[in-house]
Amino acid sequence: MAKKLRPIGKAKGDAIADELRAYYSRGQEIEDYVETKGKVSNKELKSRFNVSQQQLSKTRAFARCYTEKGLEALCSARTPKTGAPLHWAHVIQLLVVSDNCKLRNSLQKKAIRDGWSVRRLQEEIRKARGAKPESGGRPFKLTTKDAAISDALRWSAEVERYLKALLEKADGEDDNKLLEIDKAMADQDKLRIREFADALQKIQATAGNVEARLRKIDRSQSSRTKR
Repeated sequence: MAKKLRPIGKAKGDAIADELRAYYSRGQEIEDYVETKGKVSNKELKSRFNVSQQQLSKTRAFARCYTEKGLEALCSARTPKTGAPLHWAHVIQLLVVSDNCKLRNSLQKKAIRDGWSVRRLQEEIRKARGAKPESGGRPFKLTTKDAAISDALRWSAEVERYLKALLEKADGEDDNKLLEIDKAMADQDKLRIREFADALQKIQATAGNVEARLRKIDRSQSSRTKR
């Protein structure tokens, strides 16, 4: 069953649009600085503007790829079902086709019109550029139960260690430090963490359904045996 999309409200939509404007403004600021100073190392730019390597490259690409008119068109457009504009994570994907303005604009319009998720947009970009789907078109290969569980446990443990490390880096109770780390973290990384958490919830729900079905079968067989 498809997940029901809910309207997000004008205030939240405007906040998302303002975030896009802020990224664009930062990118312009960096571009202007480079143009004024000439050759500048990424290390100097990251230090001066307090950004990560990904934020540096993406905000600069954003400023180069979009005109101010294009930015406002992006920020003002809203998905019909939710009233939300595209998020920064969507824009990061659109910048993959920065060399093809016509294709980027077409994908941007479709993403807004149909309310595409970031993953859906990513896949549509791959298709548009002639790349094979991530699955390679191959059928899913069912592995053994033990192998599947081992993989899930390994990856969940890795994510748990990563999140615990963030909390430890923030000294446990220093909320301002944690906010700084969160701000510096790439949006794509945040999205992947959320997607992983959602996937674990789905696995838990599916495992519960399987367990309930097996219990039902077991009760049915036990009842027949007693007869």
